[in-house]
Amino acid sequence: MAKELSMTPNAIYLRERYTNPEVREKKNAKQRERYTNPEVREKKNAKQRERLANPEVREKENVKRRERSANPEVREKKNAYQRERRANPEVREKRNAYQRERLANPEVREKRNAKRRERLANPEVREKMNAKRRERRANPEVREKNNIKDRERRANPEVRDRLFLSKYGISEQEKYNILAAQSGVCAVSGVSDPGSKYGWATDHHHDKGHVRGVVNHYWNTTIGQLGDTYENVKKSTDMILAYLLKTEDGCIVDESLWREKWPRS
Repeated sequence: MAKELSMTPNAIYLRERYTNPEVREKKNAKQRERYTNPEVREKKNAKQRERLANPEVREKENVKRRERSANPEVREKKNAYQRERRANPEVREKRNAYQRERLANPEVREKRNAKRRERLANPEVREKMNAKRRERRANPEVREKNNIKDRERRANPEVRDRLFLSKYGISEQEKYNILAAQSGVCAVSGVSDPGSKYGWATDHHHDKGHVRGVVNHYWNTTIGQLGDTYENVKKSTDMILAYLLKTEDGCIVDESLWREKWPRS
């Protein structure tokens, strides 16, 4: 009540008007019509950028946004609105196209990645994100939905090539060119069986990033388990060979220390 008394008559009048759904929808339709004009939209965006270039204004906006987001009702209302919009294929495609256009700019992409790295450098933020991800993946429906989406994406040759390029620096076709140059066999063992329903594995240097060859599933896993690099694998194999040499004729631990003192029935 005290808050209402402190408001001006004009503010009270405006609040009462905007609680009317028809008035609010009429105002929103007018705003949408105005923003379909690129000049109006650009003018508004330029003004917004100019305001947010001021650190004090930006911090004030962020504080206000955090306060609103701390309210569960406001957060749920916002999430429901977002879900409703994203359920519309046209809206979703429009948003994705805009994101792709923005991220095609190297400066924008680097700025976004730098911001993400800065956030993830905070252990609390990282743990919070991981906890949220684990919680979502614990839901069988979400997990199955993600798996279906992933399979659909990987069924697209362009997507598969993009994933290959981002991970290994080569295309999927180039991987099979390497395999053909290896006479169609594993680069390590010389066997012709890939050893997995997913096909041949691309072995790459985890530190330097370059592709070393195409191997079967067993050797790809083994190299990774032994440490990936020449030095690590040599150290691991030396330890294994030393262990096998010591145990050639029996257990590494003296039998008197572990053999039961009574005969088994």
